[in-house]
Amino acid sequence: MFKLPAATAALDGLRHAALLFSSEGALVYANIAAGVLLSTDLHLLRKEGWSAALALFSMDEQQGDYSLNQIREQALSSDRPVTFHIIRSGEYIPCSASAVAADNGELHMLLVIDNVEWGIVSTVLDQFTNELNEIINATNGHITLINRTLEGPHADAAAAKLARRIGGFGVLIAMHMRRASRLMNLMRRLENLRTGKTRRRITSEPQVFSLKTFIEEFIQSLDEHELLDPETDNHNYRGRIQVDIREDLTLLAHKSTLADALHELLRNAIMYSMRGTPVLITVHRRGSQAQIDIRDEGYGIREEDQDCVFQLFERGKNPQIMSEFGYGLALYLVKHEIALMNGKVWFQSVENVATTFSILLPLSASSAANNPA
Repeated sequence: MFKLPAATAALDGLRHAALLFSSEGALVYANIAAGVLLSTDLHLLRKEGWSAALALFSMDEQQGDYSLNQIREQALSSDRPVTFHIIRSGEYIPCSASAVAADNGELHMLLVIDNVEWGIVSTVLDQFTNELNEIINATNGHITLINRTLEGPHADAAAAKLARRIGGFGVLIAMHMRRASRLMNLMRRLENLRTGKTRRRITSEPQVFSLKTFIEEFIQSLDEHELLDPETDNHNYRGRIQVDIREDLTLLAHKSTLADALHELLRNAIMYSMRGTPVLITVHRRGSQAQIDIRDEGYGIREEDQDCVFQLFERGKNPQIMSEFGYGLALYLVKHEIALMNGKVWFQSVENVATTFSILLPLSASSAANNPA
């Protein structure tokens, strides 16, 4: 629970819109970002208070009878924020509601509206379009060359040269198609996260499974998964991966979502560390939860880059990292997909020494009950 007025001073530094409503429903504070995001609607909120919020911020049918009034009541009676999403101009926007205590003891409700700039997706789409245009132009150029060579008077003499060019062309096509496929997969996951599809899939398909068996099957499946970028040295990275499972724990999570997260973290560990250094996956109990650590002895994350690791479309400025191909999407997705399974993800890193990414997820009821004191 926050305290006023100290909270209001901090809220003006947020890029998310923050609206503070009194116990009677009056809007008593709006930060700078709220004015930018809500524009003229903010005037209505100042005039009408919570009743205007009910009219401006609608919730989709997937949330059933869960209304904004119920969220407000739950937030005011809880010590923890209540997370949900609203629909505004057809866009699903993540929000949270929290109780805030004024100096006189009166409870206010703080409504935070995520100000995710989805328009920045155009930057990635431009990159994607440029890549496709490059491969289209290269394809057309090689097709023209092939036709001219085959129609020319020295077709037989040029066959070997043509074969080499076609081989190189095939490698180019494969690289771009792999990158296109990866980007489309990331964009699909981003859209599913934004529209609530990921949340609905996870909550409607709760799974209880052995974490040891899952990790073993996950490692075996790496042979069938295109983990690295085509330009990365595709050495036998399987030999670098070591697994240490302290105890066979039963997890309550969603298998495919967890597999996606582990693929991304393992991919980064391999790409951003020197060939031949080990990548260690450890699993151990932490109270009523299971912790999965992925540790590499690689380039590490510079201290000045650590705050943006999980931000959308952000990448570290380390030259070794920037030299590898990426979009700045994967870790953002990992963070929010793990959160939807009631888990959390974080990292510890020392530049040029090591990096460890950790995932914490709830155990099943039976495993949690076996937790030693």
